[in-house]
Amino acid sequence: MSDRPEAAVRRVAKRIAEIRRANGITQDEMAEQLRCATKNYQRIEYGQNVTIKTLTRIANLLGVTVNELVPAPPRPKRRRGAD
Repeated sequence: MSDRPEAAVRRVAKRIAEIRRANGITQDEMAEQLRCATKNYQRIEYGQNVTIKTLTRIANLLGVTVNELVPAPPRPKRRRGAD
């Protein structure tokens, strides 16, 4: 099964935002902890490609593993009668 890179980046961005909100952390606070401008952090959550290094730093700040930030792609729907 293949995954489009853009879709994978969007899923990671969405997951980062979900976990950040669940922890009651603002984008400003994340940016401050990452030592970057808020606008740069917002780009990550809006789907800008992120490096593994930055992803690891974000995971550490949120108290999760990198794997928790990278959800699996959705399973393709099976067509009826395909068996």
